[in-house]
Amino acid sequence: MGAQIMVSIAVGLPGRARVTETVVSGSLINRTLYIDASKSAECAELWNSGCYTQIGISCVENPGLNNLDCLDAFDRVTSLHVMLDKQVDLSPVARHSNELKHYFCNDELNDLVDLRGFTSLESISNIRN
Repeated sequence: MGAQIMVSIAVGLPGRARVTETVVSGSLINRTLYIDASKSAECAELWNSGCYTQIGISCVENPGLNNLDCLDAFDRVTSLHVMLDKQVDLSPVARHSNELKHYFCNDELNDLVDLRGFTSLESISNIRN
């Protein structure tokens, strides 16, 4: 496998949102939109452009975030990466259960436990020590 490059871009995005791109051997593999939950409508517009492969919700862009209600603004969430510093209600994730294919969680707090209803799920990564 060739060289892997990760680039982070925050210029011109709403609030604290940023984009990371993963490029391997010159090919774009992944483009993650790390959203600012307080700007969910604007971030949802970006997501709807079709330019992103994954939504990220992180405590870096969202310090003190208490819930994932921001996901209500989004349609067709197929890939989600959650990295928060506290446990939150995951029911907004379940609202996307028919289309969510990939769920990644490396905060050790917000694992998807009940997978019933997630009819499209192809991969899940719940990191626990």
